[in-house]
Amino acid sequence: MNNRYLHGVLGFDHLEKVYLEMDKGDTVFFHPLLMHGSGPNLTNGFRRSISVHYANSDCYFIDVGDTAQNLLRKQLDTMMFKLVGYGYY
Repeated sequence: MNNRYLHGVLGFDHLEKVYLEMDKGDTVFFHPLLMHGSGPNLTNGFRRSISVHYANSDCYFIDVGDTAQNLLRKQLDTMMFKLVGYGYY
């Protein structure tokens, strides 16, 4: 597995993969602890996705400035800038 967005996910190559073929308009929901993903879109069309998270009102922002998560933040920010012209930070 070589997906740069699956940070820290190692040692699962020996497990059986389950492929889910979907038709136009289909919807699928994944539990947040279920490792899932897809390969590159090789069509001329596009994919849409939505990610919804519920959080307790006691949640708070964690500054990742000097942590290993900062690399992921920078990569995602760069990707967002390329896709939509702006990033989060």
